[in-house]
Amino acid sequence: MKWYSFKIAILAGLIVMLVGCASLESSNPRARVQALAQVNDQALLAQIALEGKYADVRRAAVRKLTDSDQVLLAKIAVEDKDADVRSVAVVKLTDQVLLAKIAVEDKDANVRGAAVGKLTDQILLAKIAAEDKDANVRGAAAGMLTDQALLAQIALEGKDADVRSAAVRKLTDQALLAKIALEGKDADVRSTAVEKLTDQALVAQIALEGKDANVRSSAVRKLTDQALLAQIALEGKDADVRGAAVVKLTDQVLLAKIAEEVKDADVRSTAVGRLADQALLAKIAVEDKDAIVRNAAVGKLTDLDQSLLAKIAVEDTDASVRSAAVGKLTDRSLLAKIAVEDKDASVRGAAASKLTEQKLVCTAGGNTQAWYISFEKGTVRGETDDDPAIKETISFISIIPATISFYDIRTYGLGAPPNIMEETNWWTIDRRNLTYHMDSETKIGNNQMRMKVNGVCLIQP
Repeated sequence: MKWYSFKIAILAGLIVMLVGCASLESSNPRARVQALAQVNDQALLAQIALEGKYADVRRAAVRKLTDSDQVLLAKIAVEDKDADVRSVAVVKLTDQVLLAKIAVEDKDANVRGAAVGKLTDQILLAKIAAEDKDANVRGAAAGMLTDQALLAQIALEGKDADVRSAAVRKLTDQALLAKIALEGKDADVRSTAVEKLTDQALVAQIALEGKDANVRSSAVRKLTDQALLAQIALEGKDADVRGAAVVKLTDQVLLAKIAEEVKDADVRSTAVGRLADQALLAKIAVEDKDAIVRNAAVGKLTDLDQSLLAKIAVEDTDASVRSAAVGKLTDRSLLAKIAVEDKDASVRGAAASKLTEQKLVCTAGGNTQAWYISFEKGTVRGETDDDPAIKETISFISIIPATISFYDIRTYGLGAPPNIMEETNWWTIDRRNLTYHMDSETKIGNNQMRMKVNGVCLIQP
C-alpha cells in the first residue's frame, strides 16, 4: 500500500512538471512567468536557462540559479543571444578574468556595464573609464575606481564631464583634488574638486590662483582661517572674491587693515560694515576718499557722538553720506536748518522726516498757505486770518513718512445762503521733494467751481 502511494506521488509530480514545461512554451508571457515560478529544481532551471525558447523565460531561470555553477553562468554570460539574459548571468559571475573579457568585448553596453560593476582590477577600470565608447559604461567604471592616482587621471583626462565629475567625487587625496581644482577641463569639475577639499592652505591657493571667479569664490566659502581670508581679501584677483573673503572675516584687526589699505572701495566698504571700533569708524566716515565707504562707516556709527554726525550731515560733499548722518541726528534745530537749507532734496527730505513737528509754507503763484503738522499726534492745523467770518474744519488726515494727505473745508461769510461760500480742498504734500498737489472745489449757492493747483512747500523751523 505504501509503495502504491509513493508511485502515485511520483506520477503526480511528473504530471505537474510536464504541465509546467508545456506552459513554459506558451505564447502568453504571463503564463510562462507563472509556470517558471513553480520550477525550483536547479538542474531543470539550468536546462531552461540554456535551452528555453523565450528570452524572458531564460532570464527568469538564470535569476533562480544559485551562484555555485560558475561554468554554466559563464557559458550563458558569453553565449546567450539576448543581452538582458547575459547581463543577469554576469551579475552572478565571480571570475575576474572572464568579467574583464566581457567588460571589454561584449557588444552590448548594458552587459559591459554589468561586468564593470563586478570588476576589481583598478587599471582595467581606469582604461574602461577612459576608452569605452558608451558614456554610461565609462561612468560606471569611474564609480568603481578607488585608486586615487587613477581617479585623478580620469578626472583630468576623461572624455566627458560626467565621467570626470564621477571620478572627482571618489577622490579624497587633498593634493590631487587641488591639482584638479586648478587644472580641470571645466568649471563644474573644478568646483566639485573644491567642495571636496578640506586643507585650508590648499583651499586658499585655489582662491588665489583658480582659473575662474566662480571656482575662486567656491574656495573662499570653504575657508575659515582668518589669516588666509585676510590674504585673499588683500591679494585676490577680483573684487567679488575679495569681498567674499571679507564677509567671512571676524578678526577686527584684520578688518581694520583691509578697511584702510585695500584699493577697491566696495571691498573697503564691506570691511567697514563689519567693524566695531567707533574711533576707527569715525575716522573713516570723515576721511575716506570714497563716498560708499564713508556711508558704510556712518551706518555703523552709534548715535552718541552727535557733534561728529552734525559735522558729516552739514559738510560731507556726498548727499547719500549726509542723508545717512541726518538719519542719526537728534538735534531738532539742526534738522530744521538742514531741511530748509541743504542743496539736495533727498537730504532735506531725510531731515524733514526726522522732525516730529513742522511748519510747511506752501505757495503757488502769489498765494501762500501755512500748515502746522504734528507727526506725533497725527494732526494738521492751518494758519488762517483771525477773520471771524472764516470757519475751518480739517479731517481725513493721513500722515506717513513720505506723504501727508488731508482735506480742509472752509466756510466764508455770514448770514444765510446764497451769501455763504464753502471751499473744500484736498491736499497731498510730498515731504521728500517738498511739493504739493491740491484739488479745490468751491460752492457759492448753487454754483460750483473746481480747479487743480500744484506748488512747492518750504519748511520753517
